[in-house]
Amino acid sequence: MPGLDRIRSVIITLLSQFLYSHIVVVMDRDLISVVTTCSRGKGCIAKRHIKKGQCLVREDAIALFKFNSAVSSPAGVVTLAANSDIRNVSHLCAQLLLAIDGGKLSVDDIYDRFCRPTDDMLRSTGSTVTGTHAYIDSCARSALAIHEHRRQQQRLGNAAAAASCITLDLCIGLMYRICCNVFTVALNNTNGDDAVAIGMYPDAALLNHCCCPNTVQSFRQTNSGFGYQIQIRANRDIFAGEELYISYLDIGEFN
Repeated sequence: MPGLDRIRSVIITLLSQFLYSHIVVVMDRDLISVVTTCSRGKGCIAKRHIKKGQCLVREDAIALFKFNSAVSSPAGVVTLAANSDIRNVSHLCAQLLLAIDGGKLSVDDIYDRFCRPTDDMLRSTGSTVTGTHAYIDSCARSALAIHEHRRQQQRLGNAAAAASCITLDLCIGLMYRICCNVFTVALNNTNGDDAVAIGMYPDAALLNHCCCPNTVQSFRQTNSGFGYQIQIRANRDIFAGEELYISYLDIGEFN
């Protein structure tokens, strides 16, 4: 029944907002079904006809690392090559660790929402699998060190602080998911020359890549969350049953 579907959609939205505390997480479940695809993990399917320009996802990051200054980088999902600065992704991972340690985020939910890349997926990025594994390990150890330093600072003012649940294996698991799912935040989405941060957006990351996407992502500054919200809109009419795609590449390359 339409009424029950609407109530279910509202409940899901409220639960998502409760889970992420101050984070805004809105995927229009009246329009989108999340499914498991044959070869690329989870994906999103249009439930019914979607008009060009319609907003499908509006979401704040659950973790975000701001650059000291704007850099030139694609406005889509960050590749391993674009993430060559270990400090960037390590600090991003450390933010997730802090949220997990504080009970604001669930490890199970992160693992459920963000897929871990297979070796075949890693090869498709143009990176060597051995080199990627070494890179992930370095980032994870760096993130763990950052987290332990922050925990130490917190314990100085709180002798009764709970023991950390963070392990190196957990850091490595998170790092694989970060490198496969993190977005570059660029406010000028036509050329990506003003990237200001990298961030994790769970609902947005559910959309798979296509070189001819039927949606387009943009970012805007807000007063909620970490200050940068992603919005995904249909760039053409989309029919019921079509999979929704974004481009992980710089959309300026197609102009």
